[in-house]
Amino acid sequence: MPERIARLSAQSFDWVLLRSFLAIHRAGSMAAAARSLGAQQSTLSRHLAELEAQLGAPLFERTGRGLHATAAAHTVARYAQDMEALAHQMALSLTAQSAALRGTVRVSASEIFAAHVLPPIVSDLVARHPGLEIELVATDEVPSLLHRATDIALRFSRPTDLNVVARQVGAVPIVALAHARYLQAMGTPQAPADLLQHRLLGIEQDTVMLPALQALGVPLNAAHFRVRTNDKAVCTQLIAAGAGIGFAARLLLGVYPDLRQVLPTLALPTLTCWLTTHTEIASSPLIRVVYDEIAERVGRLLAA
Repeated sequence: MPERIARLSAQSFDWVLLRSFLAIHRAGSMAAAARSLGAQQSTLSRHLAELEAQLGAPLFERTGRGLHATAAAHTVARYAQDMEALAHQMALSLTAQSAALRGTVRVSASEIFAAHVLPPIVSDLVARHPGLEIELVATDEVPSLLHRATDIALRFSRPTDLNVVARQVGAVPIVALAHARYLQAMGTPQAPADLLQHRLLGIEQDTVMLPALQALGVPLNAAHFRVRTNDKAVCTQLIAAGAGIGFAARLLLGVYPDLRQVLPTLALPTLTCWLTTHTEIASSPLIRVVYDEIAERVGRLLAA
């Protein structure tokens, strides 16, 4: 039997079955094992049959008095108990590590990301790690990692600093957005030139959107923007209030259910989102847990 186990492929072996096997081995009956695990007897019976098929040997003899462990079962049990002990040690180690995460992490992001993307991520992080404190800075300026103005930064330009660790977490398409109420009252533009007949919302001293629209052949100038603001978050609120058509990140469609994308074929800029930190602190467990969580969650959101 040990020789048979040694020939098993670790990739094909189903380790989950060992939990059911151990419960049966310890309890001596299927019913008692099911009670100990809070599982159905049929489930444990199926697990046992699958394990025996993988090992190529019977693990229990079925008798009128219940289950009698074979020599093979005793061999498997020794390995399974060692694995169970290692699993418990790993869980305790991770719990201790999580409890040891104590300190403050300063995270900066654009106003839109700080207001609409990061709050649920921050909420989950501080709930899981009681010793963790997070300072969330909303700014559209690029903070200095080198001078420790921030520990982690989400930004839309690829860093060129040599001492910065950066990960590209996704793309942020900019689209034309309007509230459904505005479109119902004013109509939906069918072509880029129709934008001239609508109330447009914009950012003062914008150097990106106006040139992009002009490059598409739309003869817009600053005067066409009926409502202007110096704050991107305020511009978002104006769009959500139905003040007109504005240009913002497409991900806001998931934040405001009543927003609609207009002119979906309009080729507006797409921003690349980078998550950065300084190399000197990148290996810190405290920084790592925040950095990895933001990277995974923001990446998943942008991919969707």
